[in-house]
This record gives sequence, C-alpha cells and structure tokens, in this order.
Amino acid sequence: MRTDKISHLKQRLRQGADSFDFNALINGVSTIEEEKTETPKDAVTDTPKPPMEPAATPTIKQEDEQPNPVPSFSYGENHIAQPSVPDRDTLIKDAAKSVTREIKEQTATEGENAQIQDERLKKALESLVAKLRSEIISFQVSLEETDTEQAGFSLVRINHVLDLLNSLDPEGSISRSLQIDFHPPQDSPWPKSVWSVAELAESPLSGLFPPQADDMFIREILNAAWDAAPN
Repeated sequence: MRTDKISHLKQRLRQGADSFDFNALINGVSTIEEEKTETPKDAVTDTPKPPMEPAATPTIKQEDEQPNPVPSFSYGENHIAQPSVPDRDTLIKDAAKSVTREIKEQTATEGENAQIQDERLKKALESLVAKLRSEIISFQVSLEETDTEQAGFSLVRINHVLDLLNSLDPEGSISRSLQIDFHPPQDSPWPKSVWSVAELAESPLSGLFPPQADDMFIREILNAAWDAAPN
C-alpha cells in the first residue's frame, strides 16, 4: 500500500518536470499563466474621484449683448443753424442785379471792341490815303512831263487804292467821322476808279491834266494803264 503512494508521488513529480519549459527560463520569459495579483494590504488604493462638473458659463447681461446705442445729438448751444432760404423778392432783386452787371460788362466789352475796331479801321484808312496822295503826286508829275507810260502805271496804282477805299468806306462818312486827312467833302463819296475816257471825264483826276492835253494823250495813258494792270 505504501509502495503505491510512493509510485504515485514520483509520477506527479515527473509530470511537473515535463511541463516546464527551460528555454523560457533561460530567456527570462515566463510561460506560466499569470496569477491574479493580490493587492498588498498596506498598498494605498486610489479612491476614484467623482466627475467634475463643467464650469458654469458666466451669464452675459442683456445690456452687454446689445450694440452700442447711437449717440444722440442735443440741439443746444452747439446746434448748427440751417441756412435760411431767401424769399422771392430777394431772389428777383439778386437776379436783376446779376443781369444788370452782365449787361454792363458786355456793354463795356463791346465798347472796348468797337474802339479797337475803330482804331484798326482808322490806321487802315490813313495808310490808304497816304498811298493815294503819293500816287497822285507821281501821276501829276508824269502828266507834266507828258510821260504817258509812267502816268499809266501811276493810274493803275491810284485805281487800286480807290477800290480799297470804296470797299472800306464807300460813302466817305467813316473817314470824315474819324477825321482822316484828305477825306471826301461832306455828302461826297470816295472817287471811283478810272478805266475809260468817260470815267476820267467824271473823275476829279481830270482836273490834274494840263490844258493842252488832247484826246490822243488821254487814250495813250489809259492804254498804258490797261497794259500795266494785273490780269
């Protein structure tokens, strides 16, 4: 009976040696199932704290949520007065003054322009009259010397000046009002240009011919003038 117990004990030891892994021991790796770890009696156990409540969001006052109010302007001493609208009579008077001023300025401008035009016209007439006087003197000298060709040249230049004078002052009134030297007599126009015997007979130029001048002499001068006249 005792022999059976010893055999049974050896068998159990042999089974325990066969179930051990040496390689695991050499490598320091345990293959034994982990036993439940018991907490030492003297170990301090952390008591779980109750979950913290979230921090309360501060209540925003209603007056903080509203936008800044628009400042109100007081109409006290610093109030800017609105410009007053002038009445109808004032507007009419101002308009009349403005129109009167414009008319005066326009009249003054027109007067200045008229004065400038008169000065220019006077200078033009004086220049033409001076040229006419010079050509008449030359024409008279040619007549006295019986130089029909030169008299014809002078007559062409006289006719040209007379045409210009008649275009600027056909009645001669402007020359008289501006007191131009050698202006025509009262109610008389400037003489017309002369290109024929009939026109010469009616022209003041006929008074320049010498008493002995005959019809042939006059025709020679006119022919010379026609030859010298520009086409």
